[in-house]
Amino acid sequence: MAKGKGFSKFIDKLPSLEKQFPKTIVKGSESPDITVIPSGSFVFDYLTNGGVPTNRITVFQGDKSSGKSTMLLRIIAMFLKMNPDKLAALVDYEHTYDKRWAYNFLGKDVDRIYVASPSFGEEGVDLMQALAESTDIGLIGIDSVGMITPTKEYENMAGEAVVGVHAKIINNMIRKLITGISERKKMDMPLTAIVLNQVRAMFGAGTFGPQTSNPGGKMLGHVNSLEVKFVRLGFVRAGKTNKATPIKSRHKIIVEKNKVGIPSRQGEYESYLIDYDDFPAGYIDESAEVVKYAKNADLVTYHGGKWSMFDREFKVKSELIQAVEDDLELREQIKEELRSLFKRSNLLGSPNPNSMGNGRR
Repeated sequence: MAKGKGFSKFIDKLPSLEKQFPKTIVKGSESPDITVIPSGSFVFDYLTNGGVPTNRITVFQGDKSSGKSTMLLRIIAMFLKMNPDKLAALVDYEHTYDKRWAYNFLGKDVDRIYVASPSFGEEGVDLMQALAESTDIGLIGIDSVGMITPTKEYENMAGEAVVGVHAKIINNMIRKLITGISERKKMDMPLTAIVLNQVRAMFGAGTFGPQTSNPGGKMLGHVNSLEVKFVRLGFVRAGKTNKATPIKSRHKIIVEKNKVGIPSRQGEYESYLIDYDDFPAGYIDESAEVVKYAKNADLVTYHGGKWSMFDREFKVKSELIQAVEDDLELREQIKEELRSLFKRSNLLGSPNPNSMGNGRR
């Protein structure tokens, strides 16, 4: 290493520091590249700059049935597909893991995810630390920190105050998790963590300002590299009435924080709830996503009762979406056009919450 002018004292001392603290000090240009785990959703992956960053902590937060746990399963499935020599772990504080639903995403890889179901928060923290120390585990999901139960809370009488105990356990868990990620980084064996959190209504919230908060204090918001809020917008039904069977759920995602991309953006996607029209339950309708945003960008037009795209005409919207679904080259062409347009506009940034329409129908 060449000695820079005025830095000779540090440069001379650097070899001994590297020996004392191996793989702890590196040049800024030599720090590991940021890699990501994609989700399979065009909108999610675009908004998050490719997906969930590895070697870091990501937080999914949102209300009930907003899509957090399902998105976690999608990303675990993609991780296992990309890393056939690795395993994944899920610390299931909510005790809601469903192997049948997980199979829709993981398939035969369902045996490569290990589910830990701790009874108490302290037990879960120790389990998480042991999982982080296992180099076979490359991704840990925690669902969710809002349901961590401290031993003290369980042993106390109902209604007895245990102020701050929940937040202390979460903070302890996150500090241990960061240390685990750091140690794995030095070993060139990345560890990625996805932490799910719930929302709570704020008591005494006024007309202005936030109406909700997240359990566990503010620490989790400081240490994550990516924070995504999930909102369920409604359903796409098999018929035109509200009594018809829901076949898809509609979701909005809001990138609250992003240290590896652009924050404060939002978009929408649709996910199948049941097997329908050759699409399996859990499938993200990427073709519907692409067509929806292509229409916003005028790549798709509707005129005279016909849908048009790249000099091709379709009688109904479902035919257009099916054509995009069947032609991978066409889908990638549209996605590339959209990425280019999104960089110069806010077409994806703040869509109308009702603009997804009625999906493929």
